[in-house]
Amino acid sequence: MVEYGIKQTFGDNVTDTSTTLLNELNAMRFDGENIYRYVKFTDTTVATNIVSWVANGTAGTNDFTVVVGSATVTAPAGVAVSAHAADEYGWIQIAGVASCIGDGSIAALVEIISNGDGTAESWADGLEEQVMGIALEDDVAVTYAVQVRLKGLV
Repeated sequence: MVEYGIKQTFGDNVTDTSTTLLNELNAMRFDGENIYRYVKFTDTTVATNIVSWVANGTAGTNDFTVVVGSATVTAPAGVAVSAHAADEYGWIQIAGVASCIGDGSIAALVEIISNGDGTAESWADGLEEQVMGIALEDDVAVTYAVQVRLKGLV
């Protein structure tokens, strides 16, 4: 197989967590069709949580921190690939097929958004800016697990 470009190596795995900064914030990591971004978590997360960007109070700056969500969070950042405590650093998935947890109403091939608590729900009119992927299957009863092809997060 022919490889192109510069291959970057990282000292950590995408599932690793740390209380210290191990990589540059906003670093992107490519693994086949999956792309990951290095961020700081302000909330406790579990793997599969949809996370959103934290509103930054200082104009012209970006600290690349994410939050699990609330009713006021509207800018999706990606999907947590492992559990994190508040104020830890780690990777979120921003492209490829990600495992998420749905709210029980997701059908295959429907666009999804965050419902504000780290889980996915079907897109509704008027929230186009929040669409973050397309469900590849119905969310499964009991666990509500759903595979989502992420889009628009890179």
